[in-house]
Amino acid sequence: MQGRTTDWQEWQVIKNDLNQVCFEWNTHRITGKKTSIAPMGRPLTMFELPQLYGTRDYLFAVSPSEITMCQEESLREEIFTRIL
Repeated sequence: MQGRTTDWQEWQVIKNDLNQVCFEWNTHRITGKKTSIAPMGRPLTMFELPQLYGTRDYLFAVSPSEITMCQEESLREEIFTRIL
């Protein structure tokens, strides 16, 4: 039982680290350069309000059956944890 707790705690540390990286990435400012045509701004704002950057929302709906198919085709957690 102790091993499972340790594994869970390690995953919590990894999850917290990844959440911090996501926050820092999404809130940092991409600065413009004279030689670049790429837009500048905060990644989260650019994603949430693409029309402010002269583009559109490229997201599209995915059906629950497509999600299930992808889940079934991906590696199961048991296989992944044995690799680590």
